[in-house]
Amino acid sequence: MNIRTSILPKGIGDIGATTFFVFAIPSVFWYEIAYVIPYFYDTTTFWYKFHFVCATLVFFNIVASYLFTILCDTSIKGRLIQSTDGTSICSVCESIQPPRAYHCPLCKICILKRDHHCVFTSSCIGFYNYRYFFTLLIFVTIGSLYGAYFHVFYTYHNVEYKSIITILRILMPLMMIVLDESSTQFIVAVLIILIVGVVIGIMLLYYHFNLLKNGKTNYEHVHNINKYDLGFKENLRQVFGERWRIAWLSPIIPSKLPGDGINFKISHTFKDK
Repeated sequence: MNIRTSILPKGIGDIGATTFFVFAIPSVFWYEIAYVIPYFYDTTTFWYKFHFVCATLVFFNIVASYLFTILCDTSIKGRLIQSTDGTSICSVCESIQPPRAYHCPLCKICILKRDHHCVFTSSCIGFYNYRYFFTLLIFVTIGSLYGAYFHVFYTYHNVEYKSIITILRILMPLMMIVLDESSTQFIVAVLIILIVGVVIGIMLLYYHFNLLKNGKTNYEHVHNINKYDLGFKENLRQVFGERWRIAWLSPIIPSKLPGDGINFKISHTFKDK
């Protein structure tokens, strides 16, 4: 796996989203492990240890997916690209641009099989790191659901609901943290973060799973390009590699991709037209 030489945020949106993501995930994990789960289970019991291990595994996979996503270089830099049918010229990079590659104005380079620029990772999602981005979505969604389940009951038992302050806490959680430094406000803020994580995670998972199963990138979906759809199983293999049946379980499972990000198979249906 080629390593990116720079992982600094590319713009204001990247800085804000990346900073929030990097600090929110570990903070919420720590709070759930240190305060929420012990509220329901004594730390010496089997069930606390069980949830501690499960939560830690989910957190580990989130961190690993995030690191692999941002460190994986999926650009055309240093790759030998020959001019063939389907290639074009990028006027910005002044280099040959292979099929499905597009220039990113933030990364300032062409990205192989570019899907989109992710502000939460401050990197483009393309051929080599799409698998890690997808596992990141999976485990962020699982982690948010897991945490939200416990945190709803924790909030119910620890927050008073009969005052105008509580309403403000729910409607403006981040602002109220500045005005109200009590632990109650932090409980509400964490709940809001978890619920937002669940909603966004499910929406993105649904959208990108549809792209994945149809063998499309975001650009190809918008422009109704279907020629790279090789069938459901093969489309999964193109993203998750040779061990596609288990590769989605964790980003650390080695699974070699079948292509090189430059040459792509075209569906027989498209060839026959």
